[in-house]
Amino acid sequence: MLYENPRGYDHIHDSFAEDIPFWIEVSRRAIADVPGGTVWELGCGSGRVTVPVALAGIPVVGVDAQPEMIDAAGKRAAAAGLDVGNPCFHVGSMEALPEVATQRQTPEGTPVAAAIIPLHSLSHLLEPAAVGACLQGIFRLLAPGGVLALAVHLPDLETLQRDPAALFPLDLGPGILAHEQSRYDAVTQILHCRWWWEVDGEPEEGGPHLHQFDLRMFFPRELETLLTCAGFVVEERWGWYDRTPLTSARGTQIVVARRPLGRP
Repeated sequence: MLYENPRGYDHIHDSFAEDIPFWIEVSRRAIADVPGGTVWELGCGSGRVTVPVALAGIPVVGVDAQPEMIDAAGKRAAAAGLDVGNPCFHVGSMEALPEVATQRQTPEGTPVAAAIIPLHSLSHLLEPAAVGACLQGIFRLLAPGGVLALAVHLPDLETLQRDPAALFPLDLGPGILAHEQSRYDAVTQILHCRWWWEVDGEPEEGGPHLHQFDLRMFFPRELETLLTCAGFVVEERWGWYDRTPLTSARGTQIVVARRPLGRP
């Protein structure tokens, strides 16, 4: 599985950096609104976003369910010359944040100014109960006035309805040869994916590899309703990290929501 293979994960994801300035800006604004606060990145993987946020001088905690990823994230932070206290990394699942918060080794009473979930990580929560537990846990984790910012796919009906037996070329960045096969279940809203990929010029570890995974699709109004029901107020919706408006032509939806002041 790719999420247990940090080297393979980094081959695919490290070439993508367009979103990093966005997460830094959101985090910096949140810290200004909640002085003395920290930022939590959920589904942090090997630290692709966490480390640049920390390098920007923002206190950040990375959480991921895979110990292999947390180990790789710590090594990435050390290689970047970051102090052991920032970023902090913890193994834990997004739907069990209260337990993670209890176990974390950070100063007592430190408010959480923002939770960020980059690169569609929320879509790995397949069951409605898991999504609800995650959003409710984030709401409780955040300080009043804190923000939740996340990115998920904008479902494209043409892609969801394509032939499940066909192979389609996949752009995973320079030097990676990849194809995708997918099958969508319209009742569960789960896209079942299979990727075949290899790294050009690295015959020993370059592939071919098979990566199978499932993604929960969130339609825009549905996502807004889920956030509202969890207590959030949706403030921004974008179609890309440069704040391009969200339209049906975009493949990504980015949402910034806030825990209101005065809400218990």
